[in-house]
Amino acid sequence: MNKLYKVIINTIIICLMFTGCVEKKTKEFQTSVKNNSITYAIGTVPESLTASQDRNVKTNEFLKALFSGLVYEDDKTMEIKPGLAERWEVSKDKMQYTFHIRDNAMWSDGQKITAQDFYVFFKEMLSPQTNNVNVYDLRYIYGEEAYNSGKTSFDKVAINAIDDNTLIIRLNSPCDYFLSILSEPQFFLREINRNTDKWQENYLKIKYSGPFRITYVSQGLITLKKNSNYFMKDSVKSNELKLKFYNDGENASAYSVTDFDSNSIDIFSNPPTTEINRLKQSNHVKNFSTLSIYALSFNMNKVSDINFRKAINLLTSRNKLVQNMPKETISPIYNFVPSSIRQNYIGANMFKDAVPLEGFEDLKKSGYDSDNKILLVYEEGTFNRKICENYIDSINKNIQTVDKNKKINFELKGYNKSNLCKILKNGDYDMFLGEYNISFNNPMSFLEMFSSKSPFNLNKYSSVVYDNLIYSMINSNNANKSSEYYYKAIKQLVDDLPVIPMCIKNNIVCMSPIISELNQNPYGEIIISSIK
Repeated sequence: MNKLYKVIINTIIICLMFTGCVEKKTKEFQTSVKNNSITYAIGTVPESLTASQDRNVKTNEFLKALFSGLVYEDDKTMEIKPGLAERWEVSKDKMQYTFHIRDNAMWSDGQKITAQDFYVFFKEMLSPQTNNVNVYDLRYIYGEEAYNSGKTSFDKVAINAIDDNTLIIRLNSPCDYFLSILSEPQFFLREINRNTDKWQENYLKIKYSGPFRITYVSQGLITLKKNSNYFMKDSVKSNELKLKFYNDGENASAYSVTDFDSNSIDIFSNPPTTEINRLKQSNHVKNFSTLSIYALSFNMNKVSDINFRKAINLLTSRNKLVQNMPKETISPIYNFVPSSIRQNYIGANMFKDAVPLEGFEDLKKSGYDSDNKILLVYEEGTFNRKICENYIDSINKNIQTVDKNKKINFELKGYNKSNLCKILKNGDYDMFLGEYNISFNNPMSFLEMFSSKSPFNLNKYSSVVYDNLIYSMINSNNANKSSEYYYKAIKQLVDDLPVIPMCIKNNIVCMSPIISELNQNPYGEIIISSIK
C-alpha cells in the first residue's frame, strides 16, 4: 500500500512539474507574439481578391493593405494623390487622361510595374467573365459598357499602353470625379488569375503592389509583412501585422470581444451593443464618424402606395432613434448624403423629424389594414436588430399619440449577409433597414445607386424622369446646369421616397494599450498601413 501511495504521489508531482512548464512556455509564447506583431480582428475577408459582388468596408480595407492604384485618396483630406502614376495630364476637352507610371513602381517580387500591367488588369477586370459588379463605376470609359456586356473585344475600349510608362484612358464625356472613381480600392492593380481568385491557397504566388504582402494564412489568421518594394514603404507603420478573421460573420463582433478580453487580439471595431459601455470605461475606445448611412429602403414592387411611404417618412423620429441607441454610435441625418460631400448642390435638410399627425393622415389615405403584415428585414447582428426594434417601437408610439388603437403590424426578420443578398435580389421583403455607403467622393456615388440600370438599385426603383436627370448630369459641361440637375434629382427622390435616410453610423474602435497610432478614412475603413 505504501509503495502504491508513493507511486501516486510521484506521478502527481511529475504532472504538476510538466503542467507548470507548459503554462510558462505558453505564456512566454503569447508574450512573444504580442511583442512582435499587432493583431487586428478585421472580422470578415473576401473569398476572392479578383472581383466583388458588393461594396464592403472590410473588403476595401483588405484590398488597400495589399494593392495600390494609379491614384489614391488622402485618408484625411479626401484629396486625390499620385499613386503608381506619379503624374497625369487631362486634355482640354476633359475626356482624355494620360498617366505616367513612376520609375520606382514595382511588384512585391521586384519586377517593374508598367503601363502594360494596367492594360492587362483593366482588360481582365472589365471582362464579363470576371463578373465584378463594381465596374459599373467605370462605364464612363469609352467602349467599356459594350465590352463588359460581351458585345465587343477589349481593343475597342479606350485604354492604351503607349509605352512602359504611359497609359492613356479616354472617356465618353467629361467626368470631373473620374480620378475619385479610380481611387476606389476595387480598381487597385493586381494580376487577375487563379491566384487572386483562390488567395487563401495561393497567397505566396500573388504579386502585390501595395503596403503589405501575405506571408501566411492559417486557422483564421493572416500574417502580413511590409512590402519592401512598395513605393511608399516609409509611410507603412509596422513591419508585420496579423489579421484575425471569422468565417461566421454574423457573430464576428461577439467573437472579437472574447478575443479582445483574452488579449488574443489588439484591435477590433463595432462591439455588440451590450458591451459598448464596459469597453468605453477602459479608455481604449476611439470613435470615428463615417459616410455610412442607416436608411429604410422600400421594395417598390410591393410597397407601391406613395401615401404609405409618406406615412412611414413622417412617422420616423431620428432623434428618438439616436437617444435609444448606445451613445455616439449613430447621429441623425436629414439628407441623402452627409454634408461633407454635398458640395453646393444639395440643400441642408430635405427631411424633417417626425410629424405624427400628418403621418397618421397619410397612413389612413393608404388604406393600410393592421391585419396586413409588413416584413422588415435586416442583416443579422445585435446592433442591427436593436436599431430595427427601436425603429418599429418609435413608429408605433408616434401613431398611438394620435390613435391609441392603431399600429403598423411589422414582422422583423434578420438574415446572414449571403441570405440577405438573395432576399433583396429576389424581392422577398417589404422594407429593408440597413446601410448604404458611397464608393467615391462625390454625391453622384449616391445618386447613381437609384438609376434603373444600376446593379446597386436593389429595391427596384424606376423613374424615367430620374434616369433622364442622371443622364443629363453625366453629360453636362455646364456647372450651373449640373447644379440644377443635382437638385432636381434629389427632389425626385424626396417625392418618390424609395429610401428614407435616418442616421449616420459612427465606428467604435477598441484598442489595447500597445496601439500608439491608428487612422480611419471617412468611408469607415481602418487604414491597416497606419497601425502602429
